[in-house]
Amino acid sequence: MSNDAKKTSQLGVATALSANDRVVVLTNPSATAQTQTITVTNFANSIVQYVQNPIPNTTFVANTVTVASNGASNVAFFSYTIGSGKTGCSDIILHARDTVTDSTTAANILTVANNSAVDSQVTSTAVGVNQIIFDLDPVKSGNTITLYFTRSNVSSSSNVTIRFAATIY
Repeated sequence: MSNDAKKTSQLGVATALSANDRVVVLTNPSATAQTQTITVTNFANSIVQYVQNPIPNTTFVANTVTVASNGASNVAFFSYTIGSGKTGCSDIILHARDTVTDSTTAANILTVANNSAVDSQVTSTAVGVNQIIFDLDPVKSGNTITLYFTRSNVSSSSNVTIRFAATIY
């Protein structure tokens, strides 16, 4: 039978995993050690705190959003709340693309905040006819910081897809 007991060293080697595949782990190694299994999904969720917050006492957010932009108004794309014991500062790396015109921008946004003010510095590069611009001042409302983008030209409405990774301090 294929389910006969095997030593860990006798198990096959997988080259890809699906959400319900199982990972073998050694639990309680300093006392009564046991080998147990956990699904790939549960394993990934349980290690988030160890791999996504490389800087102690920070919050890491990664996401993709698609929002409509007409070029005439500023468009909010990301908001975060300043947590207890946090500075409210953030470092955001992003890539944005207009789904119609293929205009594309890459940017790094450094944001600083205190109890009364917020400011940011943007480094970006862009290509395309209706460029996506991120150098708008962020807005602070209570403990919430909101970041915006706009377009270089007023145009008909089109969607912009933004992929970003944010470390919030």
